[in-house]
Amino acid sequence: GKTTLAQGFIQTASGGSTQVTSPTYLLCNTYPYLCEEGEEDTEKLIVDPKDEATEPLLIHHMDLYRLSGTPQELSPLNLPHVFQHHVSLIEWPQRMAGTTMLPKQHLTVRLNIISEGKNESSNNNEHQPRKVQLIPHGKEWEKRVQSVIPYMEDWISREEDDVS
Repeated sequence: GKTTLAQGFIQTASGGSTQVTSPTYLLCNTYPYLCEEGEEDTEKLIVDPKDEATEPLLIHHMDLYRLSGTPQELSPLNLPHVFQHHVSLIEWPQRMAGTTMLPKQHLTVRLNIISEGKNESSNNNEHQPRKVQLIPHGKEWEKRVQSVIPYMEDWISREEDDVS
């Protein structure tokens, strides 16, 4: 589910022609974030106000499952720069729990398998339905999540005890 969600996001943001693979063994795969139709450049650019340098806006798809989460292990990913200047999709972000690297403003997306009486420990969970939770951290993400709710009304469960 995690990689499938990331693949859909990256395919959409990169114009649909990018082959998206799991970063399980590489830790991080990077993809261009393309401009919307009608914009002049094909890639979105970020500008560093300090030196007015530009660089392409990138999507960093990371899988931290194989890491213990120490700052030394995370250092090669250059997370402070990635979080400040790019889009990041992180599988297994709980591996960063012992650090202060995760930005205060971020969105947590939780995917839980809906068991429907099936064995949840089964290795073939690929086609089982998922419950998606969007958990905003910070006012900007709260506003963003609120802005998409009208488009998702048919999918939203309002049951208080509906926690997987």
